[in-house]
Amino acid sequence: RFRLQANPTVTRDGKRRGLCNEKEQLAWLARQGERHGFSLAHTLVSNSVMLYGRKGENRLSVLTATFEGYLSVADPDALRAALCDGIGPAKSLGCGLLSLGK
Repeated sequence: RFRLQANPTVTRDGKRRGLCNEKEQLAWLARQGERHGFSLAHTLVSNSVMLYGRKGENRLSVLTATFEGYLSVADPDALRAALCDGIGPAKSLGCGLLSLGK
């Protein structure tokens, strides 16, 4: 079992854009899984929220999605690195923490 609060994004025209559609968010997580040594067995988006904040004088808006479900480990070393380093952008805003359980 796993839980991940992340900032699923794509870069278009040099700007990072949040993915609002659940299907796009799950596809983003599947791509992250390929990079970080896991594949999704059963996953759902349990929550999606827009966070607002400031960085200096700039305003920030970050779309977060909470993923929950089951995953299969393909590369234990890559998954270990993802557990230590986090997944995706906006880690300084609390995103990217992958939690595993039985």
